[in-house]
Amino acid sequence: MKKITRRIFFLSLLIVVASLNPAGASEDDYIQGVTSGILALSDPQTKLAPSHWGHPGYEKIAFLYDKSVDALVLKAAGRDKEAEEIMDYFAARLAIPMDELKERADSNGVYGILKIYRPKGGAIREEKALINALDITSLRRQGKSELEFWTTPGPISFVIFAMLAVNPQKYHDQALGLGEVLLAMQADDGGVTDGDRAWQKVHTEPHMDAYAAFLMFYQLTGDAKWKAAAERAFDWFKENVYHPWQGTIDQGVWFGQPSTIFATDVYSWTMCGPAGERFSAGELKNLTRTMLGRSLVKVRLALPDRREESFILCDFSDALDERVKEVRNGFRPVGSVEWTAGVALALQKNAVRFFKAGDKDSAVFYKALAETLLKETLNCFYENSRINSRVAFYATAQGVEVGPFGSIEKVLASGWKTPIFFAKNKEGRITIQGGSTISAWVVLPLSGTNPFVLEDPFRSFYDQIPLGRQDLSKARDYLEELAGKRSFTEEIPFETIADDSPILEPEIFNRKMWEAMDLAYAAKSGKDLPAAKRYFQEAIKWSEKITDNPTWVWLAKQENVQKNSRYKGLISYPWGVTFPDNNDALHYAILHYPLLNEVGAAMWAQATANLELGNRVLAKYWIRRIVTEIPLHQIPDATKCDDCAAPLIRGYWNALVSWEDNPAGLERDAEIGVLYREILREKGLNSAKPQSVLPQRPSD
Repeated sequence: MKKITRRIFFLSLLIVVASLNPAGASEDDYIQGVTSGILALSDPQTKLAPSHWGHPGYEKIAFLYDKSVDALVLKAAGRDKEAEEIMDYFAARLAIPMDELKERADSNGVYGILKIYRPKGGAIREEKALINALDITSLRRQGKSELEFWTTPGPISFVIFAMLAVNPQKYHDQALGLGEVLLAMQADDGGVTDGDRAWQKVHTEPHMDAYAAFLMFYQLTGDAKWKAAAERAFDWFKENVYHPWQGTIDQGVWFGQPSTIFATDVYSWTMCGPAGERFSAGELKNLTRTMLGRSLVKVRLALPDRREESFILCDFSDALDERVKEVRNGFRPVGSVEWTAGVALALQKNAVRFFKAGDKDSAVFYKALAETLLKETLNCFYENSRINSRVAFYATAQGVEVGPFGSIEKVLASGWKTPIFFAKNKEGRITIQGGSTISAWVVLPLSGTNPFVLEDPFRSFYDQIPLGRQDLSKARDYLEELAGKRSFTEEIPFETIADDSPILEPEIFNRKMWEAMDLAYAAKSGKDLPAAKRYFQEAIKWSEKITDNPTWVWLAKQENVQKNSRYKGLISYPWGVTFPDNNDALHYAILHYPLLNEVGAAMWAQATANLELGNRVLAKYWIRRIVTEIPLHQIPDATKCDDCAAPLIRGYWNALVSWEDNPAGLERDAEIGVLYREILREKGLNSAKPQSVLPQRPSD
């Protein structure tokens, strides 16, 4: 029976997705084909792939959750070695001693991809955690964090899931260490808070991820503390966000108030996990009805392989909700391959639950729904000739807000926007042709892998559920009816976000600023004044992305206060001396204040470029702000090194020192020095130049 039902499923699957493998396909063919994109995009040294390939600015960035899913997918595909290579990268960084982390972490507790997690308002404790996003190319011992410098429960839980699925013996200690981070995030009322991003919030989905992780640890260790943490987490869920008679689950509790925005994964992943075993059949049906009724969308769009089709997928939220329409600038259904795969897994699990309970009709219907959605997700994959592999999009819409919630708090920027995977210029030439590795999530339900339950045997029961053509037709009609309420046709974007990337990383903005400044001075020396003007304006545009961010500027000012309290000045560094991989206590002391240095560079650019453009008033404004707000910044000067993991830093400079002393004899510093001295006279000062001090070595 097992082989027969699988054969029926994959024969029907072949009809729908023949373009993926025209020669015919087996279950393993589909799984290996979907995973090929991860392997093709992986960095040859770190073995990590970018999360969203093709999107401007994301070429080297990966999210911790996504890489954990990559490892789970590769394990499910029988690629044990490649799965371990991903987890080895994180395990090696977690093996760094806590003493080294404390010594070298910056003022935010960050050292590479590691972070010292300190819970708010609870007992004094420190745990070694991982940052939510990273640079996949970094070979540094500590790695390199990017974009999201938070530690939150969802990604931490998925690292635990991956470690325990890929090789529980090998990663036992690292997984337990991350479990302690989750315990530190759990509040007195049982809610697992949003880590150091927003400890006043509990998001239901990552909270339930942590609940699943707690139960895994209890299953592995028998330690009662894990069971107690799990029970407290489930009690919080029942008392705060679950409404069984309405068939709804709130998105979470924010600042003591319920967040009632519909979030698809709150339903799907909760039912996939151990909580699903604690719901009655009636509750499961109510929750499933809500999940499908509010998430299903039908979107027609063109793909890079020249197909144009309609796809029935699940949205992140309810596209008809006025709050969602507000952030998306109107009715804009967004279908996600990843989230649809999660819904398919939830449907598979529920089918098995009904089958075990003797409800054959419900079991068959839910299985038919699951397999119909799996066909839809597989049809979203397309061959990419640049990497000779298959990829799929993250979401049908591009550059659109997921909803009035997201992975990055609005205090920093808008919510999470869907990445770009396909774009053309006005002449019709394709300018972006990429995809997202997270779409490989579909391999998990396809292979019968449930990340939320250790060694879940549900597939053996699932394969026993009979399925016929009429069952599949009934399921298709049901999904068409629900999705038809949220139909939409997408258009290919033109002239996308090359200069307006939503990357939330000051280092990247400053890198663009330096490139523009170099081009501006090259054009100026070549007497091409129009080009010089254009590049100076571009430098201002990039630096404004930092100086216009009130949170970054506020944090930079706080770091200036901290640095002044500790050192009373700049940290002296011997100019021209380099250290292998910049591994020296002096570097760590200076880079302990990252935003102070990045904001300092951005304000320097504002002052300098404005003066070059003849805007003396604006130039003085930025000089004055540097004098009063961030005088202790130190900007690195680096030289390229072909054999190094990163450019070698040969010194640090400070704008106030340059303007006052003009040590390099630069014409631009002499010119801006005139304005600087005007400000000194206005403030009644003879000097604003900070003193330099040499800290104790290796660290005080």
